[in-house]
Amino acid sequence: MCYWPTDKVRQHGDMFIELVNLSKFPSYTMREVAITNTKINESRTIRHYHYDSWLENHAPSSATELIDLIGVLQKTQNKNGGGPIIVHDK
Repeated sequence: MCYWPTDKVRQHGDMFIELVNLSKFPSYTMREVAITNTKINESRTIRHYHYDSWLENHAPSSATELIDLIGVLQKTQNKNGGGPIIVHDK
């Protein structure tokens, strides 16, 4: 089970997670997700980039797609005021 909504809405305790937009690209998927803390009624929208061309237990066949994604992330960060980027693995 993934923590982002694969359909439209998911709830985890006081956190309400809604998929606002989904854009598929050749090597990654970008999800725009609204996260609301229902306890304090505070909401934020984040962009979740999922690099799905990297198969588990294998190295990517080429670094080009990953370098292109890094460029997309840098452009997005510069356009949106330089907020934090969080990277994680499975």
